[in-house]
Amino acid sequence: MICLDPTNGKIDFEFPWRGTVRDSVNASSPVVVGNQIFISECYGSGGVLLDVAPDMSVKPVWTNVSFGTHFMSAIAKDGCLYGVDGHGPQDAFLVCVDLKTGKELWRSQPQWKETIGNGNEARELELGLYRCWLMPVDGKILCLGEYGHLVMAELTPTGYRETSRAWLFAAGETWTPPVLSKGLLYLSQSARDTVRHTGPRLLCYDMRAE
Repeated sequence: MICLDPTNGKIDFEFPWRGTVRDSVNASSPVVVGNQIFISECYGSGGVLLDVAPDMSVKPVWTNVSFGTHFMSAIAKDGCLYGVDGHGPQDAFLVCVDLKTGKELWRSQPQWKETIGNGNEARELELGLYRCWLMPVDGKILCLGEYGHLVMAELTPTGYRETSRAWLFAAGETWTPPVLSKGLLYLSQSARDTVRHTGPRLLCYDMRAE
């Protein structure tokens, strides 16, 4: 990570952070909380919280190899960091860690069953949030799941609780972060819907109250 002075391009500080394997990926955006910065990757090194001093010197506060976000950025809330640890659908877990200490408070993998098709063609799938995007909205968290689910949830230091869920499209690789602007939610369906045979496409949902 490199911090640049925007007025002249001077490097204020640098902090190297990457995985322990050659094909590691640093795709998760930094999370800035006050004078601290959380950065993470999921190929061995995990996450680290950095403290930035007024003189622009930087030092690690804690590291956690079990809190490695791939491309889904963590969010800070209630003195905690919430994010998805893991680099594949089956090993992707929602995790909460204490912001001060880096200690893991809980780990969950929300899953449910969905039925697609009719009659003799019907089959049941076990799906979940997996590598999902988290977006704070009105005190709750909007989660865009990897297979097209939109979930409203409560994330607290004590656990995860789903409050509502909708299956917007039956397509994988939903990896683009959602955008919420003036009550309109924009989503990218990156793969073809296996049920409705639509997409890829950009979708806009009206989230405004009647």
